Amino acid sequence: MSSTRGINPKDGFAVFCTSKAVLEALTKIKVNSVNPFDVVMESTKQFLSNEEYTGPYLPPHPLGKFTELDDVVNATLFLLSDGTAIITGSNVAVDGGWLIS
Repeated sequence: MSSTRGINPKDGFAVFCTSKAVLEALTKIKVNSVNPFDVVMESTKQFLSNEEYTGPYLPPHPLGKFTELDDVVNATLFLLSDGTAIITGSNVAVDGGWLIS
């Protein structure tokens, strides 16, 4: 499990972003990673409701919303399925297009 922050880091999150960047590098060897954008959970609701944090990110976000936990679970189940046996070294961005916006 990685994060979009391993690809596009955020100021003030150096340790988290660095740890995810390492996972991105390791993924290129023989595994896949799921890279969610900020996920809405009980532990993140207060943080994600802060306009100071979300303001710079939601306006250009193509879908205009954060990632839900079910989005992450579904991407993970997809990569665990037999249908992806030949896929390796891939980073699956579960971010509604945030990385490319």
